[in-house]
Amino acid sequence: MANIYQNQGHYDQALEIYKSVLETKIRVCGHEHPLVADSFNNIGLVYEKKSDLENAPVQHQKALEIRTRVFGSDHLSVAASYNNIGEVYRKQGKYEEALKYYQKDLDITVRRPPQP
Repeated sequence: MANIYQNQGHYDQALEIYKSVLETKIRVCGHEHPLVADSFNNIGLVYEKKSDLENAPVQHQKALEIRTRVFGSDHLSVAASYNNIGEVYRKQGKYEEALKYYQKDLDITVRRPPQP
């Protein structure tokens, strides 16, 4: 439902739902679960759509931290978080910072074996 609101440009409604889902996931799964990281990621993406480039990287960083602890530093989910943070920095015009995160994404991605 939140995704539909987001796609329709109803970002505040999407955020409300994503935050509610996050609370439920934390209560049910605990703070250190990949589904919790996914919720932080989704919230960050909505903030990006709203052009709230101050809150977006905070949410993506939370997702990155959980994913790194759960999956290790070479997982594709970790790479995706680096990419998302890089996107926010690019949108902020902080190109050098964006490149650092894009490079981390690329480094992980190229080290991964091909998927069948």
